[in-house]
Amino acid sequence: MLRLLIAVAVLLAAAPAATARQTDWVRTDLQRLVQPTNAARFEALQKLVAERGLKAEVHEFPGSPQSGGVPGRNLMITIGDGPKDIVLGAHFDAEKLQDGRLVEGVVDNGASVVALVRAAEALSARTNRHRIVVVFFDQEELGLLGSKAWLKSVDTRRIAAALNFDVVGYGDTVIYGGLKDDAANNVRSAMLGVCARKLRDCLRFPAYPPSDDLSFAAAGVPVVSIGVQPAADAHQMWLLMNRGKQSGLAEGVMPRVFSLIHTPADKMSAIEPSAVELAFEMAVDLVIELDERLGR
Repeated sequence: MLRLLIAVAVLLAAAPAATARQTDWVRTDLQRLVQPTNAARFEALQKLVAERGLKAEVHEFPGSPQSGGVPGRNLMITIGDGPKDIVLGAHFDAEKLQDGRLVEGVVDNGASVVALVRAAEALSARTNRHRIVVVFFDQEELGLLGSKAWLKSVDTRRIAAALNFDVVGYGDTVIYGGLKDDAANNVRSAMLGVCARKLRDCLRFPAYPPSDDLSFAAAGVPVVSIGVQPAADAHQMWLLMNRGKQSGLAEGVMPRVFSLIHTPADKMSAIEPSAVELAFEMAVDLVIELDERLGR
């Protein structure tokens, strides 16, 4: 009995250390994206991708009045080949404050970026039936400019499904929306299947906060936008987005995320590594699920 108790104590003592080691990559990778400019964020992202052994292409697009004439750069990783494309997307740019400083942008949207870099690494190690395209979009904060430009440069008829990740830095509940019509049934079924099999708490939004998914929907591509929030915040957000004045929430109730993103509070201290790992796992599981569904 004494030996058994000692063994259990050792295991319990080791568990937190093992968990910490598993999530160390989140903070390490995220810290590299904290840069003074979006151009520097792009350079840091390129290096991070290269260090994971992934080959990436730069998709440049011209400046516009919205960007003040500044051109943009998307970064694209192509994995394998096949008759259809499954796209994983996240914007890497951060919001600029009125004084010209860039917020750290780890919740919005560095966490999604590092999760998808790891997802690309995992997916490149397996044999897929279809081509996987992972795209990191520039100038989302200026009006979804990067995703709009990228979609104009590719054959959208090849894209069977798109998964957009935005704001996954903390929480334990997967939230998703942007499923517009019957064309997105494969994506909807994949979401429901993965959430059920993995016993994950997932909440579907009929109306969802806007992100790059709007560009895909406008191009006629089946798409879902995915985030992570604490359970209470997720349900509060659902009520605010979908019930408006009939939400039943007390006056002044507002999910934390609305006062965090696009502010100096969006920094490393806001991150919960377990939420970023959840986003990484959702990305990989959804792509595998869609790859199998589309191959039937």
